Amino acid sequence: MNVLLLALAAVNPLSYPSYEQTVVAEFASSAEASAATCEVSPLPDDARLAFSCRWDDTNPRHESKGRMMNRAGVKGSFYFVGESGGAFFSAGARTLMAMGHAIGNHTLAHPHVMTVNANAGFRQIAANRVLLETTIQHPVTSYVSPFGWQQDPLDPDRARTLAEALVASGHFVSEDGQMPWSGLSDRVWMWTNRFNADDRNPRRKLFVDGFTRTRAAALANRGVPRVTLGTHSWCDAKGEAEQESWLKEFFHPEDGVQMNDWEYGAYRYQFLHGGVVKTGTDGARATFRVKRYAAAYVGDPIALSLKFSVAPVRVGGDGRELVRAPRGTWTLPQDREGALMPEISRTEDGTLEVIPDEASAKLTLRFRNRTGACLRNLYFAAALPPKWSVRRVSADCAKLAADGIFERTFDMGAVRD
Repeated sequence: MNVLLLALAAVNPLSYPSYEQTVVAEFASSAEASAATCEVSPLPDDARLAFSCRWDDTNPRHESKGRMMNRAGVKGSFYFVGESGGAFFSAGARTLMAMGHAIGNHTLAHPHVMTVNANAGFRQIAANRVLLETTIQHPVTSYVSPFGWQQDPLDPDRARTLAEALVASGHFVSEDGQMPWSGLSDRVWMWTNRFNADDRNPRRKLFVDGFTRTRAAALANRGVPRVTLGTHSWCDAKGEAEQESWLKEFFHPEDGVQMNDWEYGAYRYQFLHGGVVKTGTDGARATFRVKRYAAAYVGDPIALSLKFSVAPVRVGGDGRELVRAPRGTWTLPQDREGALMPEISRTEDGTLEVIPDEASAKLTLRFRNRTGACLRNLYFAAALPPKWSVRRVSADCAKLAADGIFERTFDMGAVRD
């Protein structure tokens, strides 16, 4: 049996650890302070829609596509296959990241996931996430499936089982379309309204028709406020020039925002699962508590946009003045707890042990702190193959002294048919 311990908390999105930030808003009067409420905007600076591009496979042509999007002022996400990219898998991914684009998971070997055993599909998904994260040194929270996610009419539960494994292995955002059969809500699986305009020979009519259709769909469903173009980096320079002109023309509405997958997933996760609580007033000042999730878990240190029912005179948080954005929201950056991890590594020297015992249906995680310093606020999570009824397990450790050992044993549940 293969049990993969992921570098960054492979868990159900609803169980990521959280922390809190305090925000103090000053108003024109005590009456305004008493009446004021605060909430997180659904998108940065209260934009109505997020815009992005998606390109699959480990294709050296991605670099040209990335430069084209930079010229057009558009962000995108590139979905890499672990075993097919050679040197471009690492060097190309880092180049695209430097351009401001995200890297996503497209499986280890690009199989038709619905045609393989569910446990094999899980390994394709989870193993490639580990490979990607340790290669690019960044959390990977997004996934798109090779050949789509069609259900097998002879095995309709397989798709649902794989969808569970997908979330269990730490993915919660995608530039795929909706999976209505999966049982995953928009709060757990963040899909997009995607269209294509012919990967090889881009055509304006296809673009305009697709953009019009998906924009209307995104505006009608506020749970999925995103529009995405693309699938593959197959067109030539002439085709890219066409794409660039259309992106400049259509993807920059006054009420829109450009977001790659990491940014979109991290922001929407915090909007959906965080929140703001008013904790008190003192004259013309009101205090609010904002629930946040660190970038190491949600995938990006993106700031949140706060909007108030009554316009404040000024707003502060964590000892600094917050900035008022163009549409009237206030920008709250992550604090120091919200930083990305300084290093992502796959441990094979005994520091971390993953010990499955199939006979007793138990899984033991054992970690020895060999850093030479006391570690605090550790979080461990493991995703289990679909063979077992338990999808994921996790544990917290508040403090672990140098050379100390943290050990926890979990039930894996029953063997699934």
